Amino acid sequence: MFKDDYRMEQPYMYHIGLSYDEEKKGYFWEQPYGKKLPIEGSDFRKWNKGFPNSEMGKCVIAAQASSSFDLGWQNVDCSEKSIRYMCQTESCDTENYCENVE
Repeated sequence: MFKDDYRMEQPYMYHIGLSYDEEKKGYFWEQPYGKKLPIEGSDFRKWNKGFPNSEMGKCVIAAQASSSFDLGWQNVDCSEKSIRYMCQTESCDTENYCENVE
């Protein structure tokens, strides 16, 4: 959740690293080193009304569904248009050393 993004106009939309895998028949989070984490088993879901909709595409974005700043998920065609992205990365510091960070 965020308050405002002055660098772009509303509605706000971001790729979040979640997509549908046809072969495995489910949604998966992208993970480091090519691994994927299934959404199955997680209690957290934030789909906008009417989503997921298999006809809309396989990539999931966080999108503003109203005039509020609240974002929900909806699936889109992965190559439809350019959209910013949010990602999570390993946090590294002196107490949590990350060997693979360049």
